[in-house]
Amino acid sequence: MTNKQFAASRRALRISQGRIGCRAGISQSRITEFELGYRPLPPEKLARLEAALRDEVAQIEKDAARLLGAVK
Repeated sequence: MTNKQFAASRRALRISQGRIGCRAGISQSRITEFELGYRPLPPEKLARLEAALRDEVAQIEKDAARLLGAVK
């Protein structure tokens, strides 16, 4: 995933840099630098960010299912 793809996905899901950074163990300022293309992320940190984004999506889906009564 490129920096622009990550930023677009994060924004579309309305997840803050701070929240995703906390989940991935990466500072908000470092995520800003990555998203703006100032500094690339090492592969292991990018993998952690991608995993954190997937975890957030899973949580959103779980919450939505609960709200819609699909999960009891």
